[in-house]
Parts: sequence; C-alpha cells; structure tokens
Amino acid sequence: LHYTTWQSLEHENKFGKAFFFNGNIEYFGWPHAMYGVFAIIILLLFVLMPTIFLLLFPFKFFHRFLDFIKMRKQILIAFGDVFTGTFRDGSDGSIDFRCFAGLYLLLRIFILCFYYIPSQHSEVILYLETATCVVFGGILMIFRPFKRTITNFANFMIILLLGLMSALCLISEQKGVLVNLVS
Repeated sequence: LHYTTWQSLEHENKFGKAFFFNGNIEYFGWPHAMYGVFAIIILLLFVLMPTIFLLLFPFKFFHRFLDFIKMRKQILIAFGDVFTGTFRDGSDGSIDFRCFAGLYLLLRIFILCFYYIPSQHSEVILYLETATCVVFGGILMIFRPFKRTITNFANFMIILLLGLMSALCLISEQKGVLVNLVS
C-alpha cells in the first residue's frame, strides 16, 4: 500500500520529483473547494478558537459568558490553566498577565502570515517581521509577563534572535548578495 501510494503521488516535473495528485485542479473548483472548506473549518476550530479563549480567559466577563451558554466551565478552565500557568496571575499583587498566552500565539500566527505574502514583496515582509520582533521583544522586557525571570529573558532572546535573522536577511536582500559574517 505504501509503495503504490508513493508511486501514484510522485510525479516528474522540470524541477525534479514532486508529490501531488493532479496539478491541473481549478482553484476552489470541486475537489479543491472540498479540501479548502475542510482546512478553513480546522483553522477555525483548532487555531482561532483556542487563541480567542486564551486571550479572554483572565477576564471575568468571559467566565460569565461561559456560565450563560452553559459550557463545561471546569474543563475549559483546566485547559486555560495548562497554557497560562507560566504567566503571572496577579495573586501576589502584580498585574494579571495570563492573556499573554493568547497574545503570544497571535504573534506567532502573525509572523507566520508574513510568509504567505507573494515573494515580490520580500523586503516589506522582512521589514514587518523585524519591526514586529523588536516591538514584541520590547513588550516582553517591559512587562515581564512570566513568573520566572529566566523565562522572560529566554523568550526575549528568542524573539530578538528572530528579529536579528530577519534584519540580516533584509541586509543581504538589499545588497543582492549573501553577507559574509566571518570577515
């Protein structure tokens, strides 16, 4: 079964071997529309809904809304606590930063969306990505939303490194050549 599936999906083109079923399917035609609608439903259920839930989880009005629609609140609260457990919750007199879990997820989705912009605008993509990383890195260091200082610093360094990689790609794109970091 594996061999026949491999053989039926592997096709030769001018770039080498590629995996596809049929390259002549019309965009959002009959078979593509079925897969597209399924992908959109999965996106809404498994990406958008948890993100909105994590953003609204710390607020009292959201808990009242869950009570109003008679959802299984304890299961959803356990789900939220798993993702927001590393953030400061305001129990020690500080600000409640549990909504940063959803904000962090939105930032990752936002940065991922940059890669779907057509390639003729690659400089704009790199500018946006670098600016987004610098701004969010600054927000992380100003607010320090995590309970442990090392986690705040590690996340800041990861975001800063991503911004630095974007900036270096931007420099090499503007020069039209690869940047030699050794010399």
